[in-house]
Amino acid sequence: MEDVPLPPAHFSFEWPSTPGQQISMDFMAFGRNRDKIVGLDSAGRTFLYDLASRCLTPYMPSMPHSVAKPMSVAVGDNGLFVMSDIDPRFVALMDDRNPNGTYLSKPNWYWQSLPQPPFAGRSSDGKKISAYTVVGDSQIWVSYSGASTYSFDPESGAWSKAGDWALPFRGRAEYVPEHNL
Repeated sequence: MEDVPLPPAHFSFEWPSTPGQQISMDFMAFGRNRDKIVGLDSAGRTFLYDLASRCLTPYMPSMPHSVAKPMSVAVGDNGLFVMSDIDPRFVALMDDRNPNGTYLSKPNWYWQSLPQPPFAGRSSDGKKISAYTVVGDSQIWVSYSGASTYSFDPESGAWSKAGDWALPFRGRAEYVPEHNL
């Protein structure tokens, strides 16, 4: 097998804390072609990198509260949904720019707190989120400890129980249309 070198980096990150501070960073892809990357630290500070324009937006709105060990899914063109096993918080990064506006119209990013999942706050019983995915580019499905599966509809903002069964995988699964997987 031939070694192939990585392309040159667009930019690099310095650690966002002072020595002795316990801060972590997480990165999440979203957007129509998964061409945007949100970076967030454990204090809730957020930045956005747009791969298409090679532009960094360092002054994004902070999350309404920090989310420990975030898990994310992208829904639609500009929606990023973030949840955690550790705490019951569920939030979304949204853009309310007019979709019929000009291509020059600037995004208006904001974080929105969402209804807690029905299984929220149960990590003390040893059960955790075992699998999650987006179905039909419009609903978020989450299996909780392999026992039950719930769905979240971003349009209505409501959770519902899909059944007493688990999704057939672990962690996050993402549909890849070009491979039909």
